[in-house]
Amino acid sequence: MKWNSDVKAYIEFFQDGCPLHLRPERCEGCGFKGIIHRHGHYMRVVVTLCSKHTLMIYRFKCPACKKTHSLIPTFIGSNRQAIWDVEEFIVENNETGTALAELAKNFPPPAGPYSEKTFWRWNTTWKQRMSTLQPFVTKQVLDKIPNMILPVGKDQPSTSKGWLFYFWHKWKNAFSEERTIGFFHWLYRMCQT
Repeated sequence: MKWNSDVKAYIEFFQDGCPLHLRPERCEGCGFKGIIHRHGHYMRVVVTLCSKHTLMIYRFKCPACKKTHSLIPTFIGSNRQAIWDVEEFIVENNETGTALAELAKNFPPPAGPYSEKTFWRWNTTWKQRMSTLQPFVTKQVLDKIPNMILPVGKDQPSTSKGWLFYFWHKWKNAFSEERTIGFFHWLYRMCQT
């Protein structure tokens, strides 16, 4: 889904409103199948590495249980402002030796500034998330690419992150429409399916 790949694509895709084919056909809460009614929208500030954008997020309401659901793009998580690429940039730079305090101090406006504590929370969360996601993502990737050759011996990744990176590269080679999204974005998408 092109609209789901990045902020620019999202803004272009929704410039004339929400297309009917993106309307949910099933309620995530009660399982109701049928017409889920459009229930307005809200504005959401989204931060990329070099800018801020305000996106219109569409809401839908189930006629059975009355719960509302938002059509949130996968390049950003619930209750987050920074897109996954920003979090990935911070975690990767910290792993290569840049201190979180330095990253926080040098993170430029209009996207920044952020606090060191926020960057520490992102770093900690992603390290925990990768170790718990690895078995789940492994199964999903092998279900979709069953003939994949897995590395063995000294070629085998030694960490959860190493395995996830390996699977991410194999996935991008198998599914060309996924080549433009970042590693954290891909992991988030894998969790949503």
